[in-house]
Amino acid sequence: IEKYADYWMASASDYYGDVDNAESAVTEMLINDGLLCRKDRKNIMNFDFTHIGVSCGCHVYYKVMCCINFVKEVSEKDASLVAETAPQLETCSAYTGSSPSTA
Repeated sequence: IEKYADYWMASASDYYGDVDNAESAVTEMLINDGLLCRKDRKNIMNFDFTHIGVSCGCHVYYKVMCCINFVKEVSEKDASLVAETAPQLETCSAYTGSSPSTA
């Protein structure tokens, strides 16, 4: 985040899973089944956060890994900077040798 913006008040959530679309990933994060702290749900539902940044890619064990940053009061450093695009999620099977269902 620091490369692209100055910000205040931040939190991050990491998602690992075997989903086919963003809606399913967000649904799993909202449910947060089996986690006592429910950090992902609290971050998504926190109205203090005004911006979100997401980067997803392939994971060796899980099909998909996403890092989600939640921030408040963000200002862009340089509008000419463009983040690099991660590999398309459809190609993750080429990078992963196992998944939770086959390991």
